[in-house]
Order: sequence, then C-alpha cells, then structure tokens
Amino acid sequence: GSAVLCLAGRSTWEALLLDPATGETRDFGAQFDRAFPNGLFALEPTWTPDGRWIVFTSDGRDANRELYRLDINEGTVVRLTSDPAQDVSPSVSPDGRHVAFFSDRGGEWGIWVIELDGGEPTRLAPLQGTLMDWRKHALQWVQ
Repeated sequence: GSAVLCLAGRSTWEALLLDPATGETRDFGAQFDRAFPNGLFALEPTWTPDGRWIVFTSDGRDANRELYRLDINEGTVVRLTSDPAQDVSPSVSPDGRHVAFFSDRGGEWGIWVIELDGGEPTRLAPLQGTLMDWRKHALQWVQ
C-alpha cells in the first residue's frame, strides 16, 4: 500500500497518515508529544520502504540535531544518533536496513551511515567545503 505523511508542529504535533485509496486518516501526533514533552522540532521525515518507520531529524531533546526513528504501529520513538556533532538529512536505504545522513563529526561535514536499529555510525565519504544550509541538500539511495 501507499500513504501520505503530513507533519505539522505548533504547541502540539499534528501527525497524520493519509490513505489515498480509502480516504482513512490516522493521527499519531500524540506519540511525538509524549516522546518530546518539551516540544519537538522534527525535520526531514522519511519513510522506510515497508512503511513501518519514520526517520527524522530533531533537536527537541538536547538542542543538538540527532536522528530518531518513530514506529508508527507502536508509537515509540528511538534515538538513533547521539553525538555533539549535527546529524541531519536522513535517507533510508531501499532494503530498509540503513540510514545515510550528513554529519559534521570530527569537525568536517561528511556522509555517514547507521543501521536502522542503531549502533555505531560509519563515515562513507567527506564533503568538500561546508554544508551551509543542510536543509537545501539531500541524500538519496539508488539501486
């Protein structure tokens, strides 16, 4: 199946899963509110291919951008990265097992990858220059 994800943050979260085939709407914004009671700044949500997980960037817990994974069936949020560096722009692999992202770990921007279940990230390649506005950049897996 296919669905559309809509995230809108204000004082509380609106997180809607819309099924174009049936017109059914599922709201799971409360899961975000419970996981981030002091407010959530979620950016760049991306689906896993099986539609079970949403991976996103947030600075809602410690004012540092990290990667998180939301299980839309159980409503649980798991932190995937934890580093003083900025971890941004997640991209899930076609097999759903890995997440590529930009990070400035070690003082320079690079492309990193981590397993969807978490663990220690691995640097794939450095980036030349700086990533001035990382929201204008994107990573995408190809087969």
